[in-house]
This record gives sequence, structure tokens and C-alpha cells, in this order.
Amino acid sequence: MMLKKNVLLLEKERTETYIKQTKKTGEVDDGHMMDGKVKVLTQQSLSSYEGVRSALGYIYKVTRVRMPIDMTEKLKVFIAGKRRSTLAEKATPWP
Repeated sequence: MMLKKNVLLLEKERTETYIKQTKKTGEVDDGHMMDGKVKVLTQQSLSSYEGVRSALGYIYKVTRVRMPIDMTEKLKVFIAGKRRSTLAEKATPWP
């Protein structure tokens, strides 16, 4: 399963203010711009992946077909890893 990224379009001034306030390095250049706004990629939430797993399980249940064990295990491992990486990102202090 690939990580899905959401595209957000933000005002350039707000983005530059955020960069200064968080003391991040980098600048907003033309490569980041889209339709006069700054293009930012964000990850899908953990709950959206859990919803996909639930929907797949429901489809298999309704059709009375057993979900392949390999698929079940891969989804389980992926979501557990996603949960760990999300917790690690949240635990990382801001500079």
C-alpha cells in the first residue's frame, strides 16, 4: 500500500511566516507554487488507512469470500508501522 499524500494550497505569506516562527530553513520558490499559492503535501491520517482496511474486510464479508491471509497480514503490518511512524513524528520536538 502506498502512502497517499494530500495537496494543500496555502497563501505564500502565511507559509513564510510559519517558516520564520518555527525557525525552519528553506524558502518558498516557484517550484513550490501552484495557482499563485504554495503547494504543500501532507500525509493521510491513520484513521483513513484503518477505514480502507475496514471497507476491504466488509467487502469480503458481504461476498462471503475469505480475505487472503497474506493480504490481512500485510494490512496489519502496514497500519502498525504507520501508527509507529505517526507517534514518532508527534514525539519529535520542534526546533
